[in-house]
Amino acid sequence: MQEAYEIGLDKDPTVTQLAADLERTRSAKLLLKREIEDKARPSRDEVKKIWESLTFVMKVRQIAVDTKQEAEEIRAAILHGADVEPFARDCSRADSRVHGGHLVATFGQMEPAWETIVFALEPGEVSPVIATQSGFEVVIVENRVDVDRPPFDEVAARIENVLYKRRLEERRKEFLEELWAKYPVLFSPVAMTTADPEAVLEPLLALEGAARKMADDPAIAGEVRKYREYVMESLLFRDHIFKGLAVPDEENRKYYDEHQNEFVAPEQRRVAQILVSNEKDGVTVRQALAAGTEFEIAVKKYSRDPISAMQDGDLGWITPDKVPAAFKPVLAMAQGEVSKPIQSPGGWHLIKVKEIKPARQLTFEEVKDKVARKTLDIRKEAARKRWVEKLRAAATIEVDDAAIKSFVKANEFSGAPPPQHTLQ
Repeated sequence: MQEAYEIGLDKDPTVTQLAADLERTRSAKLLLKREIEDKARPSRDEVKKIWESLTFVMKVRQIAVDTKQEAEEIRAAILHGADVEPFARDCSRADSRVHGGHLVATFGQMEPAWETIVFALEPGEVSPVIATQSGFEVVIVENRVDVDRPPFDEVAARIENVLYKRRLEERRKEFLEELWAKYPVLFSPVAMTTADPEAVLEPLLALEGAARKMADDPAIAGEVRKYREYVMESLLFRDHIFKGLAVPDEENRKYYDEHQNEFVAPEQRRVAQILVSNEKDGVTVRQALAAGTEFEIAVKKYSRDPISAMQDGDLGWITPDKVPAAFKPVLAMAQGEVSKPIQSPGGWHLIKVKEIKPARQLTFEEVKDKVARKTLDIRKEAARKRWVEKLRAAATIEVDDAAIKSFVKANEFSGAPPPQHTLQ
């Protein structure tokens, strides 16, 4: 990294841009956490206040429709004495329609606006039309039933979660309005007609994050520094240490000729199975196969694996490196042979070897891309070693005994977290 800084890679446009992007993203995330997530979190007193109100449930009939006009017409008809039943069953699209609109409601079950209106009604009253996220509702209160309040510890977490989710969106809108008011936003004439507050949230967060110096937060600063140096190191290798590295075709061919054992296609075996529940059934099925029952017929008659059974038990091709330990004996079987019952967590397997493809030497044309990557990696490693040797030869290393003793003394455990130090 000293070398990367020495040649000015910290000023490289790619480095500065990527570091700035990360800094902006992390600053916005921290800002949103502090201004929205943290401020949306309800206090214990607020949770307790809701808990104290959990002394009743509302028995209602719910009618949910798509348009406000339809809801107004249904409400007017009910107020003039119309039967609620056909509206609740035939017109409503709420899940409660299958029960004639009957619903028992308590805190946290419905939307906040719905609860505010309905929980304030008396038995027999009809709600005004309530706008919800999915449409419009009319609610008729049938009864208000007193219930025993549950223990606070049993419901506190649920109450907190409900309040938190409700306040997140509310606080998000409030914060966005604060940013819009603080930072004048100019649109082009075309964009003026379609301006969406959400569309400018990111640049507004960037402005506010910069104003609050969110990037100075130690966690953000540390992450950005590490990422900047990671990018610098990548550029150092790409544009300096490895620049111009290439491997001629004849060297690739030479590597292939000298390392042919690295380019061998392993033996392949196409296998099929019959899966049964226990070892005794496996022995019985194997005896039936030995007596002349065709494997495909036995699969359909006995196998508990419906997927492979649809393909006559076929499991496809396997290679030695991917065979579980319990199934290793299959690798020594002859073509056409059926294994003894083999146990696995799924049951007992009878494995048949349907076909064997022996291992073979891959041609240079088949693996030339893989060879090229290997030879290039070898050159890169050699270049890296040469570069490090040059840096070591040019470097002057000084040991400051006094600084070491001071550092050790300052970091001796004293029962409290040690102070932070930066070593030069």
